[in-house]
Amino acid sequence: MTELGVTNKLVNLEYSLYREFLSTNRIGGYMCSTITCCNTRRYHGLMICPVREQNNRNFLLLSSVDETLVQNECAFNLAVHQFPGTFYPKGNKYITGFSYSPVPCITYAVGDILLKKEMVWMHSRNHLLVRYSLLRSSQPVMLRVRPMLAYREINELSKANAEVNEKVETVEHGVKCALYPGLPPLYMQTNVASTFVAAPDWYYNYEYQRDKEVGKSYSEDLFTVGFFELPLQEGEEVIFSYSTTAIPTRYLAALFKEETSRRSDKTTFRLCLEHAARQFMIRKKDGVEILSNYPWRDMFVRDAFIALPDLTLSNRAPELCMEALDRLCATVRDGLFPETFQDSAVAADTSLWFFYALQRLEAVVPRTKIWRRYGAVMKNVLTAYSYGTAEGAIEMHDNGLIWVKDNTHCPLTWMGWADREEFPENPRNGYVVEVCALWYNAVCYALELADEFGDFVFLDEWKDFDDRIRRSFNEVFVIDDERYLADYVNDLGPNLQIRANQLIACGLRYKPISDTRILSVLDVVARHLRTPRGIRTLSPTDLSYTGICNMTADCRGVLANGGIALWLTAFYVQALLYMRKDEAEEYCSKLIKLYEEDYLDFGIANMAEMYEGDPPYHPRGAVSCATSVAAMLNILDIVQPQTNKSKVVMNKKKVYKL
Repeated sequence: MTELGVTNKLVNLEYSLYREFLSTNRIGGYMCSTITCCNTRRYHGLMICPVREQNNRNFLLLSSVDETLVQNECAFNLAVHQFPGTFYPKGNKYITGFSYSPVPCITYAVGDILLKKEMVWMHSRNHLLVRYSLLRSSQPVMLRVRPMLAYREINELSKANAEVNEKVETVEHGVKCALYPGLPPLYMQTNVASTFVAAPDWYYNYEYQRDKEVGKSYSEDLFTVGFFELPLQEGEEVIFSYSTTAIPTRYLAALFKEETSRRSDKTTFRLCLEHAARQFMIRKKDGVEILSNYPWRDMFVRDAFIALPDLTLSNRAPELCMEALDRLCATVRDGLFPETFQDSAVAADTSLWFFYALQRLEAVVPRTKIWRRYGAVMKNVLTAYSYGTAEGAIEMHDNGLIWVKDNTHCPLTWMGWADREEFPENPRNGYVVEVCALWYNAVCYALELADEFGDFVFLDEWKDFDDRIRRSFNEVFVIDDERYLADYVNDLGPNLQIRANQLIACGLRYKPISDTRILSVLDVVARHLRTPRGIRTLSPTDLSYTGICNMTADCRGVLANGGIALWLTAFYVQALLYMRKDEAEEYCSKLIKLYEEDYLDFGIANMAEMYEGDPPYHPRGAVSCATSVAAMLNILDIVQPQTNKSKVVMNKKKVYKL
């Protein structure tokens, strides 16, 4: 892969509307749209940012900008939007190219006019710069730019109303507007003198195709305060600035040049993955947070622990990894990590993934430092599990295993989800295979570190626990007549669905089952779950299997019941590498080649949340997913290992090679 771009398919909306790009500012703001800038989700827009006055909820301020080229009194509108029954305008017919490196760039050709549009989000501020360069034109051109505003929370849709503030204030080379109280103003400025024509109006019935496909409401009204006009001649360029603060316009050209030069090249699969990894790391005043995905910007602690080591260490940033872990440790209540930063609810497995993250961190951080910094938290987590939660959702039985009662409004494993008024989908009550495997791994790891560093009080309290858990795990989950592990076991007996969750027991550092049993599990997984794209979560022979997302199959349900999860694929690869190194390397090579070949599909230079379990394995869910990016980096390291990972250290602003 030498150039991350598209040239000959952009006119075809069936192609271009299913390719999306993403750019972030590293503090929570982002822009996301299709490669034609036709929004197809309510989460699409050019300026989405958290608003402090609204509890840091994300608001879409600038939905899109409509550009028009005027020459010899003929107007050519470059925008494309979907309205009921039609697309209008149809500016996609003028698009000749899209590229993503170093910044998103679209090229338009109208007759002998060639116009380039480049977009860059400024890091560490809510500031979007758009540069228009007139590369070719035999005559002068008038550029007209109309910003379309939404000013709403990203999960909502805007509708025409009488409360909107139509007024604008004149600022240097532009205007300032604020449509509603409690939301930040938007400064729209240019680096050269331009004419602003006030023309406040509502534009009705924008439709979002992807929302419509999954059964969500999909129609929105957008507001405009007017449009900018300025003349351009061949070789000239103009920069538009959209920001929540006023910007001295004389600096815009230098800002654009500086910010563009800081952007990384995305010319190889690894460089694209490393770039995607950095987008999940959000710096705040109280530390670093790891987002789970875009465009929804969820922040699940489980996802953070699973993804954090590969996201940070691939970018040679162990200090950043520990800073994020410190931020997560600050959320611990009664010894357990919450499911999200915004919620006190506790899942059965989340706190146990903390130990997995620390084990991965050992690749670059001495064990002495890990124990000194996190040993107390590790011991508190284990103690909390041994006592159980107050509501009885999590409890340790005398056999040493963890029992889960998945009947609260908070789902207790990754497979469940629920709104506050609902009970979780895919409840798994009883002994859950990955929870008990993670529990065994956590206890073994803590005992090993305590023994190494002389914590005799802890050793005396927890001695023989690992043996007890291992014996009980095999008694409960190993089914004599089957060659795989039960997914969960309760008073009704074992659940014998062939699921990918058992791979976690095979891929952790401390494995509660024998090598012989791991081999038999791998054989069953190869027959039922393995695909060229990764590991399905459920066997297609199961009546609950759902391999394709459609109007009646929510993607969350498909992910849990047959979709391909790359983070679980990584555990399969680790287990296979442990038992059959050559086969693992061969599978990884083929897997990487497939993803590298179509890295322009769905999210440009990103990894989707899931892939359908049925051919041709379409990407679905979030455009960019932290656990998917981390898993692919993990798999890539098997085939193309990085060197000198541990010989770098990162401060908050720069990377210094030692």
